[in-house]
Amino acid sequence: MNDEIKNHVDYRILIKHKNNYFGLGKVSINTHKGDFYYFLPRNSMLCGEKLDHISFHKDGNIHAKLQSGKRVNLVKRQPTQNIGFQYILGEAIKDFQKLPIISQEKIDAEKVKPIVFRAKGTKKPIILELSIVSGKNIISFLRGEETPLSEADSRKNPNILGAEKRCLGWHSGNADKLMQYCLLKFPSNWDFPTNIRLQIPQCSKIKNK
Repeated sequence: MNDEIKNHVDYRILIKHKNNYFGLGKVSINTHKGDFYYFLPRNSMLCGEKLDHISFHKDGNIHAKLQSGKRVNLVKRQPTQNIGFQYILGEAIKDFQKLPIISQEKIDAEKVKPIVFRAKGTKKPIILELSIVSGKNIISFLRGEETPLSEADSRKNPNILGAEKRCLGWHSGNADKLMQYCLLKFPSNWDFPTNIRLQIPQCSKIKNK
């Protein structure tokens, strides 16, 4: 049975503006080991070198892999199975129209599931926020109970441009976990020297009770 399960599931995150698709990044989930990876747009930098991807390991370790092959240790969080709610990554973009354009033909040909956000006319900086939330917290939230989960609802928060949820995969022991993808308008003035600013939040210590 396990031979029929894909080794990984990939999601390409796109912004649609007019007739163009701009590539924000790609999430690759290892369905057996429980690790997942975020591949950034080209020319993203870390420590003065081009960055290939960020790896989030099931045991809580997070590493950056540079295109030179060098690996950089980042932060340590609680194991994925213990997470109740955790912001994983924030990727702020000053001008999304400078991101790589992904053709419709490439999207159709790839064995990658697209997650498409619409720009809705905004020309301001944006930020993609990835987070992990447990099913228990979602149920508690829907019941009106106190929970650290905040609903990504554009009707209540005009800064939200779109939000999606996808499973992390039960094969690796993450059956209770969802990854949330949320695109927002950047909340303040942009004062960074680059077009892309990456943030890896510290451990929230919010457990899956």
